[in-house]
Amino acid sequence: MRLKTTGARGTVVHIKGRSAVLEMDEPFAAAGLTQRTYYSYPGELEAIPVAGRMGAQVLYAEEAGELPEA
Repeated sequence: MRLKTTGARGTVVHIKGRSAVLEMDEPFAAAGLTQRTYYSYPGELEAIPVAGRMGAQVLYAEEAGELPEA
């Protein structure tokens, strides 16, 4: 997932109701501490489209123009 506000990327760890917990790809500073867990809600998140696969690894489109032509 990508945060709409900052563009930072992370993986959804848990969803309950309208709350989501993400494990961020890069640590971020909040209240003077560096952390990787981010608490969010669905309106703040944007799904990153799958661009393809390389073996067992899923590849994601970093930018909207990187999707292969259908």
